[in-house]
Amino acid sequence: MIPEQHRTGRLHVHMIASTDLESRWWKDNGRECGLGYIAEEAEFRFKDAGASVAAAYAQKYLGKQVCVTAWPRCFHRIRTSQHFPDLPEFENNPYAAIDWIALTPKQFLSWLSDRERNHQTVFYTGTGENIT
Repeated sequence: MIPEQHRTGRLHVHMIASTDLESRWWKDNGRECGLGYIAEEAEFRFKDAGASVAAAYAQKYLGKQVCVTAWPRCFHRIRTSQHFPDLPEFENNPYAAIDWIALTPKQFLSWLSDRERNHQTVFYTGTGENIT
């Protein structure tokens, strides 16, 4: 479950579930679960797409929230089910030694311009393409 905050301060969530409970179930039971009464269930366009489509969906909504600074202290941007299994480390992970940081759009543009001034290559990690 990924909370999304709007400019007005209202909050809603995007959730990936492995069950098919239908929108009516969420409307009837969502409020009791702390989710409110406005609910809609939608399936991924490609039913058999697997984990990669779920990861892309989660990344889309996490990316929209990276610059939100109004979250309360210790707020979790991703919430998983209780007893969600730890994901295994895979061998030769090219990103294991990278320190990831979040930048505001202004900081990111400043960083990009510094790299360009110094003729340093910037890679887009999604595909490995150069973006400079």
